[in-house]
Amino acid sequence: MLRKETRRANELLRKRKEDLLSIESILETRHAMKRYSPEASGQGKARSGGVAARRLRYEVLDKMAKLGIGLTPSQKNDWAWFREAWDEKMCDEHAQEWGGTFSQWMQTNLDDLSDGVANAFSMFVYDETKRQFSKTPMLVVQSNDPEQVAVAVWVIT
Repeated sequence: MLRKETRRANELLRKRKEDLLSIESILETRHAMKRYSPEASGQGKARSGGVAARRLRYEVLDKMAKLGIGLTPSQKNDWAWFREAWDEKMCDEHAQEWGGTFSQWMQTNLDDLSDGVANAFSMFVYDETKRQFSKTPMLVVQSNDPEQVAVAVWVIT
């Protein structure tokens, strides 16, 4: 009986420590994000700020992907592709306004995370993938078993 209670107490303590680390990470990133001005993210600049602003946006996106519960396994698998393809589409769509729009969207995600929505960024990535790439056919290769590779065209519905 005492062992069960001790085990439960230790498990609860471990969970609380994880939650605390997650909250601290969100708060640290939130303060770090304040140092990134929309102009540094490409606001008001030709080609959405070029390479330097793109690198900064990628850095912010990579930090966001690690907050809360993070990304789903399939989102992690496609992360490099999503980050680059999505940013390129957004640069085309928003042009000189992309830096400010990006900053606002990331701040909204940070606010949601700090309000307790642990999967806020994962949901954002899902919604943006659906919005931007739902009509784009993509080749999906399932590589769990190298002998039986399944290939399909992927369209998010």
